[in-house]
Amino acid sequence: MHDCLNPSHSLFIKNESERDIIAYHDGTIYVTSEAKTSSTFQAYFNRARAHLGTPPDVKVVTLSDLKADFYDGAMDVDDGDFDPSETQNTVVNMLKDAAARNGSDIHIITSESQRIARIKYRVDGDLEEVDSVSLAKGKALLGTIYNTMASEADSMYNPLKPQDGRIKYEFAKNAGLSGARIATRPTDDGVIMVLRLLYSQKKQSNKGLDDLGYLPEQANDMWAIADRPFGLMIMSGATGSGKSTSIERLMSALYLKYQGKKNFMTVEDPPEYAIHGAIQTPIICDKNDEESVRRAWAQAISNMMRLDPDVILIGEVRDEDSAMGAIRAAMTGHFVFTTLHVNDAFGCIQRLVDIGIDQTFLFDPKILSGLVNQSLAKRLCKECRIPYKGNEHLVDEGLRGRIQRFTNIDGVHLAGKGCKCCHNGFSGREAVAEVVKTSAALFDVFKNHGKVAATRYWVEEMGGVTKCQAMIQKINEGLLDPLSAEQDICLLNEDVVTLGIEDFPKKAKPSVIHNPNTIHQKVERIG
Repeated sequence: MHDCLNPSHSLFIKNESERDIIAYHDGTIYVTSEAKTSSTFQAYFNRARAHLGTPPDVKVVTLSDLKADFYDGAMDVDDGDFDPSETQNTVVNMLKDAAARNGSDIHIITSESQRIARIKYRVDGDLEEVDSVSLAKGKALLGTIYNTMASEADSMYNPLKPQDGRIKYEFAKNAGLSGARIATRPTDDGVIMVLRLLYSQKKQSNKGLDDLGYLPEQANDMWAIADRPFGLMIMSGATGSGKSTSIERLMSALYLKYQGKKNFMTVEDPPEYAIHGAIQTPIICDKNDEESVRRAWAQAISNMMRLDPDVILIGEVRDEDSAMGAIRAAMTGHFVFTTLHVNDAFGCIQRLVDIGIDQTFLFDPKILSGLVNQSLAKRLCKECRIPYKGNEHLVDEGLRGRIQRFTNIDGVHLAGKGCKCCHNGFSGREAVAEVVKTSAALFDVFKNHGKVAATRYWVEEMGGVTKCQAMIQKINEGLLDPLSAEQDICLLNEDVVTLGIEDFPKKAKPSVIHNPNTIHQKVERIG
């Protein structure tokens, strides 16, 4: 038995986090290269020196060799071994359970100090702890997921560094998913792994933008923008705001409209949702090398332009190279979709200027034809929601004042305690958005007077609907709880504070087109 596995030896390694990086036998410490400068290694080195009376030898090894030579088959002193195949089944069942709840993410968080691993699901935007297991079982879950169930990943799970990957299709399919993205990062007390669940097109349904939550006038503007033969539409929002789903709906509908006679291509890192009719391509590079990633994006966009595309999706504008690639594609007769991480639609222009794009490209409505920003808000359960009137005491004084000033309180509802239909007062999430159809006059205002003036011009002269105003319309209809909406989107007085816009219509407007039209009928309508 190796010294580090012998409980009676003074250099016995019991701690699982130490076993991930260090082994010891017969006067030599074996350590991974990433851990050689860590405080954990230094503490063990000092411990070995005290035991030996002289500095121990140190040999740097790979993580796989460390595991193979010392720890494969070694029993955890507290919890024992875990069968990889059984652990895979546990992971698949976890994916199924989260998907059944319409979850967006699974979090697995290990704690060395508490000797446990917590499992949480994000459902309708909120995290909920669903289980806790022993530390050893939690580590078995992490190792099994990354080492045996992941593709597009490093060769071996390493708890000491951030890693990315993707659940292999065979496992995702068994859980009713099209895939799941993997991201890990060491913490001060263990590791966190997050699985982002990717649903199939069937799960997402073949409905239109209005079913996602876009107001009728917003959906019409988006179709008008996307119906152009060339131009650039930027879909923006935070991570997890539903940008990819909205783009998938638009592109799938456009493909049907063109009856397969146009070449739809994407460059994504990696492809998430299947887009009907599109040829979807990944970025191929060393994902741990930022410069390699930057070059790969630029090369992929340049290469795609030689493949005779008509409609293009560039998964993300990351830097000046990818932004100029999108702009050049729009300038040369292609319609381009892309995404940005900003907080509002006009923030797209600020972000592009910030990364170095010349304003002569940005203020041309033939190139930059549409700016969209969206967030997701929890939708009230219609079975157990309660009217605001008579329940004003349930919200604090500040919110009561904003509700009184900015909403039509006759239509306002609050979340109930939950029922058999929802369990928590909410039933899914929907988009709250703003859609800007650009124009020369709008860009003149932005160029000469700035973002705030341009936003006011868009609202007051072009009839634009801000995200705040869209949220208020949905609150007036009883679709959103004002408290959770403020947490998900913005305060009810956001436009007053940031734009100085005082006049808010209190009359509720329909925020969903209530008709059974399928995507096929929608494309005929806009064709």
